[in-house]
Amino acid sequence: MLAAALAAQQPATPQPPQTFRSRVTVVPVDVRVVDRTGKPITDLKQDDFTIIEDGVPQKIVHFSFQTLTPVAGTVAGVPLDVRKPLGETVAPQNKRIFLLVLGTGRQVGPVRGVQAAVKFMKERLLPQDQVAILAYNRATDFTTDHTLAIQTLERYWDKHEGIESKLRQQFSGLGAIYASREIPASIQREVDAIFRVPGALASRTLASTGATDAAQLSADTRRTREQIQAAAAADRIANNVASPFDQSVVDEAALNDVAFDEYIEKTSDTMADLAKLYGGIRYLRYLDGEKHLVFLTPNGLFLPRLENSNSIAALANDARVSIDIIHTYGMAGGAAPPARLPGGGTAAAQAVLNAAVPSAGAMFMQRFSVGSSRQISDLTGGRTTAFAAGDQAFKRLDESTRSQYLLGYSPANGNWNGDYRRITVKVNRKDAQVLYRHGYAARQEVKPLNRRDYLTYSRIASAANLPRAIDDLKMRVVKTTVESGPDGMRLSVDMRIGPGAVKFARQDGGYLAKVDALYFCADAKEQLVGENWQTLDFKLTEENYQKFMREGVGYTIYVPLKADAKYLKVILYDYGADLVGSAMVELKK
Repeated sequence: MLAAALAAQQPATPQPPQTFRSRVTVVPVDVRVVDRTGKPITDLKQDDFTIIEDGVPQKIVHFSFQTLTPVAGTVAGVPLDVRKPLGETVAPQNKRIFLLVLGTGRQVGPVRGVQAAVKFMKERLLPQDQVAILAYNRATDFTTDHTLAIQTLERYWDKHEGIESKLRQQFSGLGAIYASREIPASIQREVDAIFRVPGALASRTLASTGATDAAQLSADTRRTREQIQAAAAADRIANNVASPFDQSVVDEAALNDVAFDEYIEKTSDTMADLAKLYGGIRYLRYLDGEKHLVFLTPNGLFLPRLENSNSIAALANDARVSIDIIHTYGMAGGAAPPARLPGGGTAAAQAVLNAAVPSAGAMFMQRFSVGSSRQISDLTGGRTTAFAAGDQAFKRLDESTRSQYLLGYSPANGNWNGDYRRITVKVNRKDAQVLYRHGYAARQEVKPLNRRDYLTYSRIASAANLPRAIDDLKMRVVKTTVESGPDGMRLSVDMRIGPGAVKFARQDGGYLAKVDALYFCADAKEQLVGENWQTLDFKLTEENYQKFMREGVGYTIYVPLKADAKYLKVILYDYGADLVGSAMVELKK
């Protein structure tokens, strides 16, 4: 109910009507061209390129080639530009933007992906390159201070195996598919020991909304489970077998020798990783220029439908995000572990051999996940690396992104109705591979909100969907009273914000801060009966600021009521600190 009410509060973003514009609008297409060895091809001319949109050839109105070189005097802490609406011109970038997304599972395979990422940041990033790290439900700010980013990644490497082990225990079995994926507080503290330690990069909590097709993935899992259980029941009845836990609980036709528990585990991991990918694309969407999302995954994505891959690619393409995927676990089966069976001998040797030889099901799932990855990366202008060293993957990423072509064209179809359009780019060069985004949504206005409004809505939406209180921004509801107001009944709410909970900016001899505050009232059936969304503007003198830092501040707000209220939910968001606080109160008569 609260989430639905919040959605109604979102600044209007309706599907635009079909409109025709007379002004010239140029669609940018970032293109990298490599030869059969993966080396960039840098001597192409405009006449060597052809662009086709939805089957119709387009006229190229902008062509440039750029090789990035280090920019001396790069200043750390400079924010990235917010994405602008499509205009009459496009311009090449002087930097690269990388978001490193760490997938579900232990990153301990022979590929050594995390170590390769650290080496990439130390040795291959240009001073002006911006980088951020996303893992679990946290993402750092983008930064040119690559040392801080490396420190975050090193803390992840030191702690992630223990965290992954605990998460595996927490999210096991069918509960991993149908239960909440919220990280328990005890594990969350370990995650925050990676991202929220003194001197670390600022970090933010990812919005809780997941993949747009997560419901379909869940339905696929449920359907497979029901088929398995039905087949198992029929077999037990026919053979008078009492136990349901035998080899018959495997749908060989559908899962190709994949055990049901393994299928469930893989699907659960995929749903968690899809949420990270969608969250990463949303994080990058409102930044200007082309962005690179680099996804490190131990076992890849198990996407049973081609449209699952296509939906990720379409969202990334519209956000101008290229996705590179690196499989870090290596070949299924891998190197055999040392035998440690009592007595050794033949039994031990056979155990070693069995451990090293993957099942047909494991091989099938690996081929499937690598295929899903390649579908996503090919459609977005990125590349998938599997069964190769991490250093090689990051070297190839560095080489292919240091130089590229920027093409621009004004679509022959001037109907900017928001429909998704497919792009094809061809080059007149034998054996050349062309990397580019394969589509975009035909909207001239790229974003409905400015950066502050977008982040504010995202954080508050996430808090509204969360069933528990959030105490990152210290606040509490002191007292509530139903009373008669000038326009009818209302709820008087006495609030208190804790000492130092809000981040202030020094300006003109005073201290300024803004906190967005949302108050919902619901009846016994959790139907919305009152709401109030306001901005708290703080303008404090030195004396009042010091008092706030010691004691906090109290205030009273009023929520108009349409009927009797039983519940109150309060959400406060401080954009300056990127902190959220929330509280849920059951009202007493």
